[in-house]
Amino acid sequence: MNIINLIITFTLLCVVALKGQDSIKKISLFEAASKNEILDVYLYTQLYKTGQKLYEVDSIYQQLNNEIEQENLKIINTIAYARAIDKLGNHDRALDLLVAINSKLDLYPAIVQSEYFCTMGSIALRSMHPEFATKQYRKSLDLIIDSSNVPKEIIQDKIIRIGVGLNASLKHQAAKITFERAKVYEQLLGQNRNSLYLKLNMALTNSYLGKNEVAKSYLLDALGIIKKNKDNFAELRTYGNIADIYLKQDSFELAKKFYYQGLIKAAQNGFKLDVFRFQYALSDLYYKNKQLDSAYIHLKLADSIRNHYNTNIVSEKIVEMDLFHKIQREELEKEMNAKLLKLEAEKKKVLFFFCILLVIGCLILSRQLVLLREKNKFLLKEQLKSIQIEKEPVHSKRIISKTMDYSQIIETLEEVIDKNEIHKDRGLTLEKLAKKINTNRTYLSDAINSHYQKTFSQWINELRVLESKKMLASSDFDHYSIEGIAKEVGFASISTFNANFKKITGLTPSYFRKNRSTPI
Repeated sequence: MNIINLIITFTLLCVVALKGQDSIKKISLFEAASKNEILDVYLYTQLYKTGQKLYEVDSIYQQLNNEIEQENLKIINTIAYARAIDKLGNHDRALDLLVAINSKLDLYPAIVQSEYFCTMGSIALRSMHPEFATKQYRKSLDLIIDSSNVPKEIIQDKIIRIGVGLNASLKHQAAKITFERAKVYEQLLGQNRNSLYLKLNMALTNSYLGKNEVAKSYLLDALGIIKKNKDNFAELRTYGNIADIYLKQDSFELAKKFYYQGLIKAAQNGFKLDVFRFQYALSDLYYKNKQLDSAYIHLKLADSIRNHYNTNIVSEKIVEMDLFHKIQREELEKEMNAKLLKLEAEKKKVLFFFCILLVIGCLILSRQLVLLREKNKFLLKEQLKSIQIEKEPVHSKRIISKTMDYSQIIETLEEVIDKNEIHKDRGLTLEKLAKKINTNRTYLSDAINSHYQKTFSQWINELRVLESKKMLASSDFDHYSIEGIAKEVGFASISTFNANFKKITGLTPSYFRKNRSTPI
């Protein structure tokens, strides 16, 4: 009886000692998290891993939030908290927290933004959206890849996550290339907190690609890390995966060894469903090796666990759900097909009306082009006729004024124009012309307004356009470009010439020249 009491006392002391170690570890993590100068989210995620229930995780969050004063650390803590509660199934609450951060995201440092996008990627991956997750992981990496202030371990973590997203998207070759990129950091850093995660994913990727020996090598390396840093769940999966590979290669003894190691580990940790998996796998292994007695024993043990956990009922429910999903899927497909057919019919209607409108538009445009062509021909004929008339002296177009007699000024002006062609001077101004005929600018302006009913600018531009029409109408000036003619008659720029020519004649200079042979 005394021996039993001693054993119980010793066991309780061990439990207290282990809890004490966990408490010390937790306290040290709290201290590190509250002084997190590099804004490393890893410290917080490790703290949240110590909470198994939602209320425990909430308690850690509140405690940290009360102790942390710096705003950036509070945001990092919130991001880590969102990851933790999302893993526990609280997706909506996690997203609400991230939405609040998103409204001020640009105000935070790049590493905070990086962890935000990384968390969005993790939530998307768990929600079965691997391609969206990969995009978020890429954003996360791009924000910090060129930063000298961000530790290489954080950058390596983001690269690994991109590989995970690619694997989930069934892009295994691209995932392998990405993990190889992450391995470069392993060579620089040595074994670090990402090493186990990297090796397990490299093993999975190579297994997908049919490279079982390479996968096996990575899994054995992972076991070495697990022995130093305990991770029961990762260890179980590693044993099972290695054994599966050996079984594929008909290595019976090695497969049996790892299945048994996994079975013992699962039993020690109370993972009953994993015990079932290993018992069933051993039964299959013995059956393939024609050791039927051993196969039967392990099958019976597996069945006992199946019955204990009502796995048949679960299986039936899964089949029922799958059937329901299939029916729903078929109904949804029918509905979608009906909508697509309706949409296609509407598209055809829209296309039909569009074609009709296009034809009508083409007809209207053709008609307008014909009318424009006819109008241009008419204007061209009128302009060609006017060239003969406009060869008469300029004073023939004089309009007699009933006011002051400016005849002397006009007579002198027309004489200067006829003899000196001063209107072709590109620098000609009203004041310069007034000096030329010995009068002042006011009298000259009034004389032009009175006799020609035009401003000085209108009058001089009409004279220049008249000269240009003569040149454009004659083949003697074909060696001149239109710009050359414009400068020759006194226009300072081709744009001013084109605008005035079009305004006065209704035609462009190029059209006038091209169609000058039109019969009058």
